[in-house]
Amino acid sequence: MFSYALKDAIFGVRQFISRMSQYLTLHPGDVLWMGTDGATENMKDGDVVEVEVPRIGVLRNPVRRER
Repeated sequence: MFSYALKDAIFGVRQFISRMSQYLTLHPGDVLWMGTDGATENMKDGDVVEVEVPRIGVLRNPVRRER
């Protein structure tokens, strides 16, 4: 399991959202993935990616091979 602190990010949240919104429209309820603070292993079919926000909940997505 990985833990990520935004204070360790290369780009701040404001800069990230500003840049991202130049290319797409953000809507209330959108979830933004800020990346990882280190090297990640390649994901494979059957893996599960979980993102937890304390006091809000867990977003859980299975990884599926593109067909």
